[in-house]
Amino acid sequence: MRTIKEINIDPCRLSIMQYNNKYIFKFERGSLEQNYKISEMDVYDLDGLIELFTKELFLSKVNNRFDSMLEDTKGIMSEY
Repeated sequence: MRTIKEINIDPCRLSIMQYNNKYIFKFERGSLEQNYKISEMDVYDLDGLIELFTKELFLSKVNNRFDSMLEDTKGIMSEY
């Protein structure tokens, strides 16, 4: 796996990697992570794709998903 770029987007960190003919966009926040895999065959402009993944509307959805993941984790751990 080759790391292409890392971007700090408060409160997340975005790592862009290349592996197995795919670009992997990995968002991390605390102990949680979300991965999006895009085939290299579907990408003609990586910089343009990175721009889309860092737009405010998409990042808002990513952070909302992290909030849901955190609540799910807290819920399951309270049963543990």
